[in-house]
Amino acid sequence: EGNYWDDQDVHDCCDVDWETCEILVRKISKALSLPTAPTSSENVEEGQKVLIFMPRLMQLPLTILAAYRAGLVVIVMDPLTIKNEILESVVLTEKPKFVVTVDAFWQAQQLTEVKKNIENLRGMSETQLLVIRHVAPNNGIPPPKKHFPARRPSYQTSLDLRNGQDWEWSTVMADIDVEENKYSEGEDEFKWNDEDIVVKMVDEMG
Repeated sequence: EGNYWDDQDVHDCCDVDWETCEILVRKISKALSLPTAPTSSENVEEGQKVLIFMPRLMQLPLTILAAYRAGLVVIVMDPLTIKNEILESVVLTEKPKFVVTVDAFWQAQQLTEVKKNIENLRGMSETQLLVIRHVAPNNGIPPPKKHFPARRPSYQTSLDLRNGQDWEWSTVMADIDVEENKYSEGEDEFKWNDEDIVVKMVDEMG
């Protein structure tokens, strides 16, 4: 996690093998299958949807695959291009079970705060947010002596969770177990029909 700095270079990259990706997809799928993220019983109703509102992070394709596995229709929206009124309209129309998003992200040297920007939109009071801590520091981490644009974590933002409505991604995932070479009961991949809509890509026009 985060950007790795030394005197000459900054980089933010990693290699992840497919076995690790598969485990992550299974964990995310289980999380999206919960009635509320921290509970333990699975409950996916036919036709339920999950809205993914995040930039191009590693969690984006993994969450799309996980929702497909769980039988959830995916709605994908890009916070770089989507305005609040379009997001609000989609949330009110589609009524997603979860909105999967990030606290904030850097675009070059500009910090875009996502979670704080969307949590008070119409429809969000009835919608659960599953939030990735992408930029905000964890509690107890001392601030740096100097702030650098695009460096993570950044004390220019924070992650505040609404009680009973917002769940932090890492906390939820830490509580979900999957066995590496064994599928547990209820982990079968959802069987889609040929005519089913499995994903909706929403552009800046809505």
